[in-house]
Amino acid sequence: MRLVARHEITDGEDFNSATTQFGIDAAPWAGARLATTLNQQDMNENGKRSFANLGLTQSLLLGKNWGIDVSVDSNQTFSGGIDPDKVLNPEHPVASGGYLSRSRLTDDFIAVSTGATYRTDLWSWNGRVEYRDADSGNQYGIQSSLLRQIENGVSLSLSARAFRYDQDDASRTTAANVEGSVAWRPLGSRWSILDKLEVRMDKVEDGVVGGYNPFGNSGLTVSGDAKSWRIVNNFALNRVSGAWGDNDSLEQRSEFTLFYGSKYVLSQFDQQDFKGYTHLLGIEARLDLTTWLDLGVSGSIRHSVEADNFAFAVGPTIGVTPFANAWISVGYNILGFRDRDFEESRYTRDGFYIMMRLKFDQQTTQDLGLTGDKE
Repeated sequence: MRLVARHEITDGEDFNSATTQFGIDAAPWAGARLATTLNQQDMNENGKRSFANLGLTQSLLLGKNWGIDVSVDSNQTFSGGIDPDKVLNPEHPVASGGYLSRSRLTDDFIAVSTGATYRTDLWSWNGRVEYRDADSGNQYGIQSSLLRQIENGVSLSLSARAFRYDQDDASRTTAANVEGSVAWRPLGSRWSILDKLEVRMDKVEDGVVGGYNPFGNSGLTVSGDAKSWRIVNNFALNRVSGAWGDNDSLEQRSEFTLFYGSKYVLSQFDQQDFKGYTHLLGIEARLDLTTWLDLGVSGSIRHSVEADNFAFAVGPTIGVTPFANAWISVGYNILGFRDRDFEESRYTRDGFYIMMRLKFDQQTTQDLGLTGDKE
């Protein structure tokens, strides 16, 4: 069991606050985790508020392959509240933190979710269902994913998730996402292939300006009714001068990557249809100067077919490998553009950027010197 105590004071010219928090984080029995906090907020003279957070998770193994878990989370205000007239910016949470919904500064809720997992040597599946009842509205969600390890370095994955949010202002938001990806990177080969196909749907009914999406991106921000379908595919072909092996970074080598992304978008705003096809071609070249330092250059061109316009991104990068299975790169795009459908696979915005990639497996803790000795 772990006890937590915290006192925070925020000073401002027109708005002061103090928060006192006491909490317990415990594992009362096997497979269970209990986390609870009691909070006292003091916002100026008339903004006192007492509330509590509670979270309980129970995991249970069913035989060799199956596992299930149930989780309950709750936030409840006991007394007090926050005077909206004391908040400097009503469109932003208060300084000490908090939840901002469409019509209130705080949000009491109870959320329940349950999930199941199935694992074998080659297969892995998980699914989850959740429900959230809050002052700001009710949310329903379901998600599932499947991973198939075909052989070392070759795998296939499928995932699907859908959420519906019925808000207290009578608007309704639905978001669904289906993904399929293939990774082909066998040991001993100079070539590797990555491909991901994604289908997304966003729908808003009786919406007001200021969209919401449980996925955290691509939410529609509209007033009225709207629907959007997106089909996005990202493909990457990679070649290194030396074959991939157990010790990927031990010898000097060059690396070249070809990227091709394509998407088709069909959107409807109050019975008006908009559609378009866009594709992107990118290349990247890297050269290892040492076992821990590399230099690279990348370039991309995007073409919107219906509008017949082009956008470009180009710039150098420098990469560092601080330890095995980790790579940090710093780059600068002299030219750039923004595209949310491709940026997870390829960074194209102008200016400086930093990227970090980590690989975690059963050997990672030994490589970091955290447990045991390296074999």
